[in-house]
Amino acid sequence: MSDWKTCAVSDSFVKNNVGRRNQIPAKDIASVGRFPVVDQGQQFVSGYCDDTDRVIDFDLPLIIFGDHTRCLKYVDFPFILGADGTKVLLPDKKIYDPKFYYYALVSLDLPSRGYNRHFKSLVERCIPLPPLPEQKKIAHILSTVQQAIEAQERIIQTTTELKKALMHKLFTEGLRNEPQKQTDVGPVPESWEVVEMRRKWASCSTAGTLSFNDELLGMPQDLGDYVIVHELLHFPVPNHGKLWKSLMRVHLGEYESLVNRLKSYN
Repeated sequence: MSDWKTCAVSDSFVKNNVGRRNQIPAKDIASVGRFPVVDQGQQFVSGYCDDTDRVIDFDLPLIIFGDHTRCLKYVDFPFILGADGTKVLLPDKKIYDPKFYYYALVSLDLPSRGYNRHFKSLVERCIPLPPLPEQKKIAHILSTVQQAIEAQERIIQTTTELKKALMHKLFTEGLRNEPQKQTDVGPVPESWEVVEMRRKWASCSTAGTLSFNDELLGMPQDLGDYVIVHELLHFPVPNHGKLWKSLMRVHLGEYESLVNRLKSYN
């Protein structure tokens, strides 16, 4: 790496053929359509459009830089460009592999200037310029890592949505699909009770009745979730053994930190 040359960002890209005809104002972006719209926002795709005259299906892949947001996006599919604050970079393929070029730009630390423009700061920087074969190898490795990260994020998102759905079902139907009753904290399953408790945050009786300390209402939500999940898991597992701990981790992750925080409320 010490033998790598560097290149000014201002010298690293060439003129592209994207023009105003390919841009779309934010007000014209639809929620569905044939072609994705890529702008400077945090979401990779901000919406869609059916206007074939605006489509960018040339000079690909391109790098989109958010002049206000500093977001960088690697786009290798036909798309339409969001009009506000987007800069389009076509890497000079004589010296740069496009994917490596994208990762090199992402690695730059550009301090935020609020909603001011940042492109001038970007082009004043320098990025590494390894030999092209080495660039391709590096880009392949980084792409593989990025795909693994994205796959893990999708799993986490799916697990989070499943947990929310399960919690909603438990709060509205309990474990027996039972009717609800109104309480001071809102509707809960008929067998649940909200009572004043001095020494416990919650309890689960042998008859299956759940009771919760009303002070939970004033506590952070993640601590309340811990108490509720803790008690609900005692229906299938009446102790705090390995199975119960494993189920707690499935629902709450490393829940031990929540236990320690909850102790500070005693």
